[in-house]
Amino acid sequence: RAMKVGGAGTAAGVAASLTGSIRRLAKDPHASQVLREIVASAAPEVAGSIAWELCAVAPQAAASAHGSVVICRLLDRSAGAAGTQALANRVLADDVAALCRHKFGHRVAMAIAAHGSAPHRRIVVHALLGDVRRLARHRFASSVLVRAIQRGDCDLLEPLAQLLIPANEIISLACHNFGVNVVKALHEAPQCRQEVACSLSKAARRISKDKFGKAIAHEMGLSAYTCIGGSAVAPVPRGAVCAGA
Repeated sequence: RAMKVGGAGTAAGVAASLTGSIRRLAKDPHASQVLREIVASAAPEVAGSIAWELCAVAPQAAASAHGSVVICRLLDRSAGAAGTQALANRVLADDVAALCRHKFGHRVAMAIAAHGSAPHRRIVVHALLGDVRRLARHRFASSVLVRAIQRGDCDLLEPLAQLLIPANEIISLACHNFGVNVVKALHEAPQCRQEVACSLSKAARRISKDKFGKAIAHEMGLSAYTCIGGSAVAPVPRGAVCAGA
């Protein structure tokens, strides 16, 4: 409460008094909340000082319930600070795909995909590309993939789309409890919307037989094939135009 009232000056004073104890405090549920409030209230350079201390235990902090939240707050509020950049470097120095699959670590990967520097975002996406079809179906890694797609970096989205949008793959994802969220993200991306809509429309009947597929078909306005002149024609959601039409 004192930091909310006192603002950046009070937050800086509290941060200074905690110097040398950040690594220990980040593990504690209550103390980590104080660290998050400091990051939210203090100037970027003060938040950066917290990040510098966490660099020594970056992998462990990223994989912990409370430390991961502190790192996410740092990336959200002071991603450009030198300390936060160094912290992201240390987090990404280990197995990034494993980070994406981790119960707590995936939160940090999501924050980097959303707020990190371009080189750091590229590292996360390249890790996903290494096994993207499996990770798109993973409970935690799929959330990282969704965040990377939502970020919309053209040079990173294109290779993801090339692997995920082919008809058999996108249809399979649409019928998967975690993969369906990846499909939604791809459909919401302007660069991918048309191709995703066309691929799913052609398989609307098949998709609608699945619990998850039925939900996304309804959400996107898809319906089963209709017959016109003896030929099967799949309607496309309003606003989407199939290539070659």
